[in-house]
Amino acid sequence: MRPALSGKPLFMYFCKATSKTLTMKISTYRLIFMLTAIVGCSFSSYSQHKSLNAAQEQANGLASTDIPTSASKKEQTTAASSKGQTNATIEELMAKMTVREKVAQLFIFDIYPNPDSKRAAFEDSLVREYGAGGIIVMDGSVYDLAERMNYLSSISEVPLLYTIDAEWGAAMRFKEYKRYPMQERLGKLPDAEKFVYKMGRNIGRELRDLGYQVNFAPVVDISPDNDYVRQNKAKTAIAPRSFGSSPQRVAQLASAYIRGMKEEGVIGCGKHYPGIGDTYKDTHDEMPVIDHSPAFMDSVDLVPYQRLIQEGLQMIMVGHISNPNIDASGLPMSISKPCIEGLLRGRQNYKGIVITDAIVMKGVSEGRDAVEVTVQAYRSGSDILLMPVDIKGSIEAIADSVERGVFSLEELNEKVRRVLSLKAEAGLLAPDFKMSQSIAAGTFKSQEALRRYVGKRAAEALRRDRKLIRQMEKAERKNSDQAARNQTKQKKSEKKKERRSNPQRMERSTMIGIGAGISF
Repeated sequence: MRPALSGKPLFMYFCKATSKTLTMKISTYRLIFMLTAIVGCSFSSYSQHKSLNAAQEQANGLASTDIPTSASKKEQTTAASSKGQTNATIEELMAKMTVREKVAQLFIFDIYPNPDSKRAAFEDSLVREYGAGGIIVMDGSVYDLAERMNYLSSISEVPLLYTIDAEWGAAMRFKEYKRYPMQERLGKLPDAEKFVYKMGRNIGRELRDLGYQVNFAPVVDISPDNDYVRQNKAKTAIAPRSFGSSPQRVAQLASAYIRGMKEEGVIGCGKHYPGIGDTYKDTHDEMPVIDHSPAFMDSVDLVPYQRLIQEGLQMIMVGHISNPNIDASGLPMSISKPCIEGLLRGRQNYKGIVITDAIVMKGVSEGRDAVEVTVQAYRSGSDILLMPVDIKGSIEAIADSVERGVFSLEELNEKVRRVLSLKAEAGLLAPDFKMSQSIAAGTFKSQEALRRYVGKRAAEALRRDRKLIRQMEKAERKNSDQAARNQTKQKKSEKKKERRSNPQRMERSTMIGIGAGISF
């Protein structure tokens, strides 16, 4: 047996044991610290190496991210070569055109399905004889319109630009599709930018599949936010079609919509310049007057346009409103040179295409000669003249003015170059483009084959649209429920504060307490 230890040896034994344990622990901690340092250095070195590699890849155009990176020298050379070929193609086309044919390239007329023989002959002559530049498709059957589009393309010497006004998707024109919420509802969604971008892609894809190159959307007008609107819960004419009252919010969502469509090969159009949000009058029926000051416009109406222009917006539609602070003559902005040449092209430095809102609308056409109003729109700086009342008379009048030197040939050529450049970007001037391919990229041996193609694309779009709309509605319900909970919470809080701050209520409570023999 081990002998019993006295007090002193026991104390020394304890100190030695403790010292040994501490030494072992310190050694262990040192080892852990060293290993951590080694691993940390290695990781830091690896991270730096990886960052340098990523930076190098991005510089070389090789980084695989969602954000487009700078093009390599080879890609830049290829792009420059392609642009040179496109410019050469445009100049070759223009060299073959008469003045009247050049003017006709600036006109877009409307078509409906199953026109009667008189209307069909009129449309055919606009394309075959005059060489009209494009078409806007109105309401009707998607199948019948597809057939009509294919026919008109087959008789056009220069490929037609197919356009559509589909703010909430193809359903705005065709019953075969699912309708998206209007912009007012979209602007209130949580994560609205994400939803609007996805919607833009879906709409872009369904329009591209049907053969459209341009969608006259989105609306970038600002809804007013003032005491009258809040007290009366009043809505301006454009309010349901606007993303809201915040210029920055409208700019953000309009940008997302346009980017989404562009991803799918469809060109967007900002409207209605310089802003028709602050009026209860509808420009389809009359011309409103909005007398916003230049300072107000800079901080509100023009904010979305400035952002979109910086991002490369390719088309802007000018609205039929009057603003005496821009043009003292009282003319609608759509036919106002101070607005288009002075404000839009001058002060905002816009280089893209300017298009009028539909000239047939009463906001500009009422009380004016059908030909003269279109000539005035041309004179004011618009590149594309949308749906004039008298299209043939307007083409002849502008062509005659150019030939007599009233309008310069150089100005006409600049407008035509812009239109043809847009067509080139849409792929319409490619060497392998066939007139019979106006509906997507397929060739069709029969009308039945065309109908099957369109039906299949419509069904695919319907599935995509329904899925996204369900997600939007779910987010909307969630947002609404949260707002209701916040409102209930706020009411309870207000009642609590009222009870605490109401002296009469406190006096009554005190009297009741005294009467009951309770002291406070």
